[in-house]
Amino acid sequence: MDPNEDQFYAYSTNRRSDLPLVPVAQTNASDRHYQQQQLMNRTSNFGLTLQQNSLARASYIEPQLKSPLAPPMFRKDAWTTELENMNKISNSNVLVGNEPSKISSSMNNICSKMSSSKAAILMCGLMLCGVPLAVMTTLWLKSSTAAVVLPTQCYAYTSDTSTSRAVTYVCGGCYCDSSLTNGANWYRFLSTAGIMLVTTQLSTTSICGTSYPAWFNGSFPSTVGSTTTGNICIYNGSPCGVSYSPISVTNCSGYYVFYLVTLPYSCSRYCVTN
Repeated sequence: MDPNEDQFYAYSTNRRSDLPLVPVAQTNASDRHYQQQQLMNRTSNFGLTLQQNSLARASYIEPQLKSPLAPPMFRKDAWTTELENMNKISNSNVLVGNEPSKISSSMNNICSKMSSSKAAILMCGLMLCGVPLAVMTTLWLKSSTAAVVLPTQCYAYTSDTSTSRAVTYVCGGCYCDSSLTNGANWYRFLSTAGIMLVTTQLSTTSICGTSYPAWFNGSFPSTVGSTTTGNICIYNGSPCGVSYSPISVTNCSGYYVFYLVTLPYSCSRYCVTN
């Protein structure tokens, strides 16, 4: 051994050989088993305490965390809530096999709970949609009516304003249509006596300002722009003792025009009425 070693240990610490001898108690196998059991208990208790402490610490921060699988949050309004209620009622009725009448009753109950403001909004929406539709329909109907091209005679006619053509005008032989203003042509009656030819059988003479009155044996057209044709009957003791034709009538959308011919029979004349 190095002689300087003794000097080093002399100033630093005691050597192992200089320490006092301490008697060591002898342990048997049962003591060693007991110590191992105590060590295992301390280890298990330490693990349990560590686990509890970790759970306690995690519980403080868990509310601040958000699971990535959580659904997105959104704001529900009254409409969304009512729609969900309606879907739930509908699904429950289908599952239990309720009748369609019960389902419709549930739907009506939900709709009846809607506020008056929502009902007013719904009515305003219907009005906003319905008014333009009605206007467009009216304009279309007017345009379709205006699209009908009236025939030329609806504009090129001769006006007859005689008030003595009325069936109440009694005067035998006063006026005769053996000659007309423009001969055989289109005429329109414009007087208080009437605006159209008489279409009923006459049974007396000396009316309409003439001796033998004449009436139209035919029908008037109901379609705008269309024309019908008939004949003229002169009453001379017989409802249609003398007849002339053709006599035409055109519907000019609000009035009629007549194609008249001269009446050479004695003193006869066309009768008009309203």
